[in-house]
Amino acid sequence: MISPELFNPQHSFVLRSILFILSTILCVVGAHRYLLRYVTSRREPRESLDRITIFADYEEVHLDIVAVHGLGAHPYYSWKSNGPPSDSAGAPEGDEAGINRLEHDDFLKKDFKNVRILSYSYNADWFVDASLSTASQKALTFLETFSEFREKTKKTPPILFIGHSFGGILVKYAIHSAHSDSRFGDISRDTVGIIFLGTPHQGSTISWIGEILARLTILSGSDATLLKLLSHGSPALLDLKRDFSTAVTSIINRKPLLVYSFYETLPTFRYGVSLGVIVGPQSATLDIGKHIPINTDHSGLNKCKTRKDDLYVKICSAIQNVKSILQQQSEPIARWIMGSDDPTHIFKHRVDHERARDKLRAYDNIGKWLIESTEFTAWSDVQECTRSTFWLRGGGELLDSQIFSIPIC
Repeated sequence: MISPELFNPQHSFVLRSILFILSTILCVVGAHRYLLRYVTSRREPRESLDRITIFADYEEVHLDIVAVHGLGAHPYYSWKSNGPPSDSAGAPEGDEAGINRLEHDDFLKKDFKNVRILSYSYNADWFVDASLSTASQKALTFLETFSEFREKTKKTPPILFIGHSFGGILVKYAIHSAHSDSRFGDISRDTVGIIFLGTPHQGSTISWIGEILARLTILSGSDATLLKLLSHGSPALLDLKRDFSTAVTSIINRKPLLVYSFYETLPTFRYGVSLGVIVGPQSATLDIGKHIPINTDHSGLNKCKTRKDDLYVKICSAIQNVKSILQQQSEPIARWIMGSDDPTHIFKHRVDHERARDKLRAYDNIGKWLIESTEFTAWSDVQECTRSTFWLRGGGELLDSQIFSIPIC
């Protein structure tokens, strides 16, 4: 027989409260178990982290493209979207059919020859067994890894960084550190372009959701440090904005540096629930460079299914602009290095000339002005001297240079 006391309003309130608490606990436990299985199944093995992966390489490299994934993302899956079946050899075992624009033969590899395509993998985990290093520490590891990679491969071309979401924050820290640390001066000097894809320069209004989940699962090793950094109006992000601006301004004073900020225009949905626009235009754009809207959600900013995707077309346009700037920078130097097809007709040093020619093979119609100059012709035709010195003295522009031929007998 049911006791009448159970129908007492006070007792009913207590019972409902208990049921609510139990339901909440069950939901949290269920969500924790689901996320644990999902996240850990797509995690990169620890031994594969903090390294550079090569998707395309050439004997002669004119540009390094370095892609950096976001927080909680897989270094391979982050750049992969579902699409037509692919025979990509770089996909992890058991990978479903899809397109990774970094490795697929019909995407960047097809459109940009002599461009080395790379990605950087790092521990981006914040949920369960999370990484405890800060963003600045991760950026320093990135710089050390990338610098060692370039030194080991003996290829140090100009650099274009592509950072998705938190990956863009990592790139900003890296640019600032490279500018202030002489050990990485070559990376600061060689950086010619940055593409930000949905990078929360001023934080995100939904980072608090991750913070709550991280705090609820702290006993499982979750950590909210990086999520707190991404909170809207974060003081650390404001400091980074200042430091990054200082570094970029210094670089631009020496040479061109193109900056592109892509941002989403569609809300992100999870399990049928809208999370809104995760990184809106106000947070995803900077005071410098170009701002480019893309009709996609946050996760779609780093995935392309076809070559006709608006995102892919605009990213290719940005890369081509960087290459054009590089050609404009190299042309004045190339004019006096390149010339006659006969390596013995310039400097009279075959090896040096061939090396210079290989470096600048990508550029056309350069070098004739030096070879055809009166001074150079007179110098190269000297017969009475066994040795001679050709002295080329220039100012800011080689076109304004003065040429002196000094025979030495």
